[in-house]
Amino acid sequence: MGRFSCAGINNQSNAFNFHGDRRIWDGSTIRRNIRGNSVLYIVMSEPPHDYQSWIQCLRDNLHYEATIAPAESPLQGGAPFNVTFIPALDPTVTSGFAKFKKRGNVFATVELERSVRFDCLNGFSIPAALEPGLADVEIESQRRILLGFTRLFYYPNKKQTSQMVHFKEPSMLRTLCEDMSEDFRGANSTSTGRPQASATFGHAQQVQLLCLLIYTAAKEGAQQFVEMIFSCSAGRIVFDAYKSNSQLPEVIAREHGNLGTARYFENITKRLLKESSTGKECPKAIDWSELAKATDRTQQ
Repeated sequence: MGRFSCAGINNQSNAFNFHGDRRIWDGSTIRRNIRGNSVLYIVMSEPPHDYQSWIQCLRDNLHYEATIAPAESPLQGGAPFNVTFIPALDPTVTSGFAKFKKRGNVFATVELERSVRFDCLNGFSIPAALEPGLADVEIESQRRILLGFTRLFYYPNKKQTSQMVHFKEPSMLRTLCEDMSEDFRGANSTSTGRPQASATFGHAQQVQLLCLLIYTAAKEGAQQFVEMIFSCSAGRIVFDAYKSNSQLPEVIAREHGNLGTARYFENITKRLLKESSTGKECPKAIDWSELAKATDRTQQ
């Protein structure tokens, strides 16, 4: 039976470019691989021989825009989740599987059941992960037909957060930034060419993650980490997020005896309040690639 694949054209050889394994691309993959006025090609390996085969072939090759909710989880997992689809899920799909992957390796598979009331697939529990960051989630039907892909973000636990702000696990921090940067590049771009917030892990959640790291650094006196964050454009975004809090990081730092870190935060507050009063625009999105490079510089 024939199978469909998405492809672009290699401008140098006029050959189809499948960008990896032959498959139907989801929306984010199309946006990443097809730029400007480039054409998206749907290639069929071998045509089916009858009408029913055509219908089954289309069903087996229809990939959806899949969205998992919730889109974030603590490392231990445990919460129920659902996966919704655009377009609406084919009625022949009654159950399925969610394969959770890190760097291409499956670390958990969860059975899915179709909701009676809502057009989605439900999973009983988000599986636990060993490390923070984005996990790829591959959704299959009960017949093991690939339906689509989505991603889920695992928050670091308390120990990992402490290790990251003290650069005891620099590879963990850098991998986290690289994961976010990769997802960031896959999202839409604005008309000015600036990247928008990650389509998987929204802007508010990204800021919340950095605030968690900043407040941990304040509590533990990890001034080098704080200096790194505020050397990047993300520093202004984080500051604007916490500046109205009842307890500022400098207060937390002082309460825990980290006087040098407290003074640094106080100077940052003065500088950024003055900057915002002049009308200087705050960046709209966190540049994770900039943070990854800053992490490297800190380790040199």
